[in-house]
Amino acid sequence: MKDWKEMKRIKYIVFTWMAVLILPACSSDDSNMVAPIGIGDIILSSIVGTWIATSAEFTTTNANPVQSVDVVADGGFSDLSVKADGRFTLVVRNSSPDPQITTGQFLADGNDINVRFDNDPNTLVPWDFTLSENTLFIAGPMLYDFENDGVSEEVSANFEFIPS
Repeated sequence: MKDWKEMKRIKYIVFTWMAVLILPACSSDDSNMVAPIGIGDIILSSIVGTWIATSAEFTTTNANPVQSVDVVADGGFSDLSVKADGRFTLVVRNSSPDPQITTGQFLADGNDINVRFDNDPNTLVPWDFTLSENTLFIAGPMLYDFENDGVSEEVSANFEFIPS
């Protein structure tokens, strides 16, 4: 466990130094500009792989009454697979035999990370990402089907993941 944490720390230092070395090398000619590396890039490079949710909370944002559920606490599960290019697959299985599968791409924009969902590719949605030790926290708006009736509601989603 300690070796993994040390490797994470070394990876962070290497990426930080790369950013420091690349930025001054940029010329004033815009055609030769190299995009600066931001916190979003560092987080994205650190979350490639498969993650298992220890918490997956969904709360409606436009429903009356408000509905809320933690799928994991209710006996379901959720996992997240992220590829090096930011493509992801999010699987959520609640009481329904069929999991809800969401796909898209995480895109770094400086210090921010946006989500482009495959079901709405023309919209970028800002999400909050925090990587602390070996825990990944993600929060943002998405669609979730509370009643398993094929009709998804707009929700605020909050996930807590650990590496698989």
